[in-house]
Amino acid sequence: MAEPDFAFHLAVAAASRNSVLLALERTLIDLMHEQTWSELKYRSHSREHAAEEYLKHHRLVLQAIRQRDARRAHQLMAMHMSAVETVLVAELEHRGGTGLTLGAEGEPDTGPAPSG
Repeated sequence: MAEPDFAFHLAVAAASRNSVLLALERTLIDLMHEQTWSELKYRSHSREHAAEEYLKHHRLVLQAIRQRDARRAHQLMAMHMSAVETVLVAELEHRGGTGLTLGAEGEPDTGPAPSG
């Protein structure tokens, strides 16, 4: 399941003709091949209907791209990424003991700010 997902995201990034977005997507995919991310992604896709929901998101994004509706494609991709983030964070919290602590905004908490 992961490889078609990666291919879709890479294709969308490449179609954007935004070299920064494409480089970021490639970096994210490299990170997602690591064991922790692979396990999280597998577990999140094993949730009931998750894979089908993500495929539906992909189809909607592709439809907007084909219609050359950049605004809609952007909105749909943002919605998709938010849904994926929500599920992955829930898996991290459920898993516990991952070494990753989330701050109030859902961002990784790097500890107290340096003084001085």
